[in-house]
Amino acid sequence: MAGLFFLALGLSACTTTVWQKPGVTGDVLQRDTAECDRQADRQARAAWDPGHATPGVRGSGAGVQQLRQMEHRRRFAQCMRAKGYVEVQKDG
Repeated sequence: MAGLFFLALGLSACTTTVWQKPGVTGDVLQRDTAECDRQADRQARAAWDPGHATPGVRGSGAGVQQLRQMEHRRRFAQCMRAKGYVEVQKDG
């Protein structure tokens, strides 16, 4: 995911979400996106590595992988918002 120009999450067949911030150039958006992606990846892996002791969650199968991806999305969004970006839904 690193280096994405826009992080677009498919919410449906016709709608995507993009991150926008007034006055930001494509280069800055790309840098911020990559930085937040790396940070979110580290945090999600730390929270959901196979040795993570979470009650009721064991193993490293698809369920843990899905939880890690959800955590990544949450942490990525927090990072982008902290940088002043907002999520905008686009019909496509």
